[in-house]
Parts: sequence; structure tokens; C-alpha cells
Amino acid sequence: MEEITESLKKLKDLEIPGFTVKPEKFKADLERFVHTLSLWDVKKNCRPAFWCVIVGGTGTGKSTIFNCLCGFPASITGVERPKTRGVILAAPSKRLDALFHKLKEWGVSNTFDNELPASGTPDRISIVGHENPFLSGWIFVDTPDLDSLEDRNRKLAEWMVALADMVIFVVSQEKYADLQLVEYLDRFLSESADLGLVVNKVHYPETIREDVASLIKDRSRIKSLGAGDILVLPYDPSVLSGNCSDMVCEPLRLWLTERCFGERKSSIMKESDEFLRKRLVSLCDEISSVLKRENREIDGLIEQVELYARESYESLIHSHGQEVIDSVKAALQAEIGRFYSRYDFLAGPRRIVRKILGVPLRLLGFPGGSERADKKQMVATLRENLDYSSVLAALDGYVRKWYELSSRYENMPVAGVLRDPELILSDGEVKNFLIRRSEELFFWLEGQFAELSKGIPKTKEWGIYSTVVIWALFMLSVEAALGGGISLFEAALDSVLAPFISKGAVEWFARKDVQRIGKELIEKYRQALEEVINMQKERFLSALMHIRVPDERVDEAVCLCERFLKKIS
Repeated sequence: MEEITESLKKLKDLEIPGFTVKPEKFKADLERFVHTLSLWDVKKNCRPAFWCVIVGGTGTGKSTIFNCLCGFPASITGVERPKTRGVILAAPSKRLDALFHKLKEWGVSNTFDNELPASGTPDRISIVGHENPFLSGWIFVDTPDLDSLEDRNRKLAEWMVALADMVIFVVSQEKYADLQLVEYLDRFLSESADLGLVVNKVHYPETIREDVASLIKDRSRIKSLGAGDILVLPYDPSVLSGNCSDMVCEPLRLWLTERCFGERKSSIMKESDEFLRKRLVSLCDEISSVLKRENREIDGLIEQVELYARESYESLIHSHGQEVIDSVKAALQAEIGRFYSRYDFLAGPRRIVRKILGVPLRLLGFPGGSERADKKQMVATLRENLDYSSVLAALDGYVRKWYELSSRYENMPVAGVLRDPELILSDGEVKNFLIRRSEELFFWLEGQFAELSKGIPKTKEWGIYSTVVIWALFMLSVEAALGGGISLFEAALDSVLAPFISKGAVEWFARKDVQRIGKELIEKYRQALEEVINMQKERFLSALMHIRVPDERVDEAVCLCERFLKKIS
């Protein structure tokens, strides 16, 4: 059990992006969970001690009540405000060692007799021993003011209430109707196993009783307080000097004896433990649920990013692919022509074929002359003339969808991550990438035809790669395939080659080579275009994965919570 508890306390370092819950609320829940775990641990290890926590507003006399219960002036009193600056805990001496050990992570300091009465230390728990024979099994806690301007003081008081078996809520004649205190009283009644209301420093007890009764009727939870739950104590100026006046102490002890001893005390302790257990269950469930919801939200965004990437790629291929192809066509055609013309001995027939295909070839952008471009010049021209506007248009559409998707989170802390300008590919990055890929395609194609030209027998040279029909058709088929798929590529080959070749072994061998190179080039084109879209997609995904809680941490947290809940069920 202790191993699970210690592991759970490490969860306080978890952070969420804040899609479904504000990160500060989740952090507060984690902090509350860790402290509640500590409370559970402390309470279980100090049983059968009965925890009585005293809370209230500034100047209501909490420390006076605390001193009366301890039997000596353990906490400083006086007219200056505030007097109690931190939690002061009074326990039977035999329980002090256990308390020190269990409360050490909260910050504990021992308070010696020569330092009493104490005022407490902010952010620490001061512990003193008491030997009250009437309340020997009790642990008393004096807390900072609930209406303190210091947030840490209010938190300390609230955490101590979670530890209480019984809460003594102290108000004074001046503050019993204070709205902030009444709201605390209302809340603590729903969170405590037992709560008693002490109206302290009263000059006219009967009048106050009537006023308090009237106040109780107007509050849904407070009206559950019965007459036995309310104690009115008279004003006694002697307590300002730190004395434990019988005028205050005797009624207080009698009141506690009547309500918190015997079977009722045992019942309160069981109910208190159940309150704490339910709080742990609720916090465990909430933490697990938030972690799962946050990752589900991010997973949904990841699916959308993937979908938008596919849509952008399809848009680029079907709507803008032709423009990209045209930008590198001239360089590719020249390389094909250079290798094919090397074996072109049928110049006459070739001119006839050129005339037949002249119109469609010119429409496709084929050059009319036979000049051959220098390789370096081709690459330089490629760099200069590359038109990447279609790719930018597709990316722009993708980015717009991303911004629309992330706009729902614009008022959340995570907006800064999702709207970071560094996520977006620049025009320069896109152009440089396309230039590199186009050059790679150029040299790849050159190598393919160089390989084809090796070792061809002279008797077959004229029949293999010998006509402009084949290489002109090659580019025509590439374009057809990019627009409609591989099946169109094969259909184009069959329909255009048929009038010009005899389908003999040599001619069909050429056809197979052209078909193979064409398919590979198509695939390389597609991969290059898809890679641009994927570069942008990966930046979006990287941003999402950076803020996503790792699955192993979520699984660890959920598993620990489930194991812990089984232990305390």
C-alpha cells in the first residue's frame, strides 16, 4: 500500500495541454489528491486518535478554544490580528513520533515548552504535546483564518478540515453572519462527518441564539444543524491574557463530551474515514478521466490532420499536378530523346511519325527542334523555371484547414503551441525541396536510359528505342497516368503504339522497358508531391505529440489509481 501511495504522489508532476480542463484546475486537483493521500496516510496511522480541527474567521477566538481543549496556552492569543500564522497541532505525547514521520513532507517543526504559546509558522505544521486527561485520545488542530488575505493560509485551513473527524467552526458576535464565513460553513457541513458551530465572545447569549436560528433557516445545509450542534460561549476578557477560563472551557468540554464520546465517537470516525475515501475515489476518477479525455481530444486532432493531408495531396495530384509536370517536362524529354536518337537509323520513317504525332506532341509541350541541351544547362534551367505555385496552393489550403481546426482552442493556453508560425513551411523551404527532388528525377532518368543503351546488338539497335513515337508516347502516358492512374498509362501505350510497331519480340521488349520506366517515374512524381504535404503534416503532428501526455504515463496513472481504489474499497 505504501509503495502505491508513494508512486501516486509522483503524479503531481503531470501536465496537460488543457483541451478539456484548464491546466491550473488539473494542477490543483493533483495537488489536492496528493495532499488527500497524505491525509489518508496520516489518519490511518494515527488511529484510534480522534481529530478535532478548529476553523473560523479572523478574531473569532479559535486559539482560545484550542487552548481550552489542550488544557494550557499552546497557541498565542491577543487583540492584534492575525495571531495564528500557521497550523498548530496538539497531540497526545505518545503520538508525536508517528505524526512527525507522516507529516514530514508537509514541513513539520517541534515546538518546545519555552516557545509556548506559539503563533505557528507559514507553510509548516507546529506540533506540541498535550496531556489533557479528559481528551487523551484527541488530536487538536488550530488553523489560520479562513478569511485571511493569504491564499496559502486558507488552503492550509481547508486541508486540515479534510483531515478532521470533527470540525469546530468558530464565529464571533461580530462575524457570525459574515457571508464568506457562512459560505465556508455551508460547504464544510457537506464535507465533514461532524461539525459543531461555536458562537464565541457573546455579550447577550439569548439574542444571539435567535439571530443564529434565523440565519440557519435561510441556508439549505446550515439548517441541518440542530440545537445540540450549536454552542454559545460568553465573552470573557480574561482569556486575552492566555488563561483558560472555566467560563469558556467547562461548557466547551461538556458539549464535546455529550456529542463525541462512546458509540457516537466511533460512528463519527467511520463516517469521517468514508468521507476521505470518497474524496480520494472522486479525485482518482477525475484525474484518470481528464488524462484520457485530453489524449482523446489530441487523437481526434491527429486524425483530422491526417485526413486533411490526404485531401491536400489528392487536390494537388488531380487539380495542380499537371502544372508541376510541365515545369520539368522539357528537361526530361531532352534526356529521353538524347538516348533514343542514338539508335535512330530510320530518320525518314521517324519524320513521318513526327508529322503524324506533331500536333498532340506540340500541345504537350515537346520541342520542335532536335537540339540537345547540355546537362548542366538543363539543371540550371530546371532551377530557374520550376513553377511551384500549385504546391504552395495545396499547402495553403492545408494550413487554412489547420487554423480552422485550431481556432476552437484560441482562448486556451494551448493556442500558442497550435498557432506557432514556425509550424508553417516557408516558400523557400518548399522551393528548395522541389528543386532537389526534380534534379534527382532528372539524374535518375538519365541513368535509366544509359542502362538501357548498354550491350544492345547492332542488328537490333534500329528496332529498339528507334522511333520518336515511343519516347513521345512515354511522356504522354506519364501525364495520363498522373491524371487517372496506371491503367490509363497501359491503355495509352497499347492504343498509340499499335499503328507503328509489329508487336514482334524486339518491339514488345522496348514497350516493356518504356512501361517500366514510366511506372517508376509516375511513382517518384507522386512520392515527391506527397512528401511535400507530409513535411507540413509532420510539423503539425510534432506539435500535437509534444503536448500529448505519453501513453505510458497515462496508463501508469490509471493503473495506480485502480490499484489504490481496490486497496481502500
